[in-house]
Amino acid sequence: MRLIELAVVLALAGFLALAASALLFYGSEASREARLRLGAEIAYDELRARLGRDMREALQISSLVASELRLVVAGGCVVYRLQSGQLFRQAWVGGCAVVSGVPVRLLEDTSLPLARFCSDPALRRMGLFDVCPSNWNSVGGGLTLRQNNQDQVFAPPVVSLR
Repeated sequence: MRLIELAVVLALAGFLALAASALLFYGSEASREARLRLGAEIAYDELRARLGRDMREALQISSLVASELRLVVAGGCVVYRLQSGQLFRQAWVGGCAVVSGVPVRLLEDTSLPLARFCSDPALRRMGLFDVCPSNWNSVGGGLTLRQNNQDQVFAPPVVSLR
């Protein structure tokens, strides 16, 4: 009888140990996903703040294509360029016709694999989207940020030129 009780207790202990290890595994996985999401949110906030600041200071949009945004600011120019999913910012003093200065990579650990610049000239606003909206009256869509091969989708940053 004692042998059966011991076997039941050992089986129960093994089951509890297995359940505890599964909980630890799922907890650490959830924690890792939360850290990745937080990192992507920080990168998104930095991107939105930087782009918003430059757009508020801009006198006009010099040019805008899917991979490049060129802004005329007081005394110089600012260019944002998308290259292979990486976003670069370049600023210089002087005219916008001749690009000068050193490009600086933004979002060091984050890529924008599907991003493109989109504009609505009538409303003097632009945004960074995965797919440009066909109707700016009901802007939807998203912007994908990739960190550690994990994609996080955010609302596209849309900024109006003042």
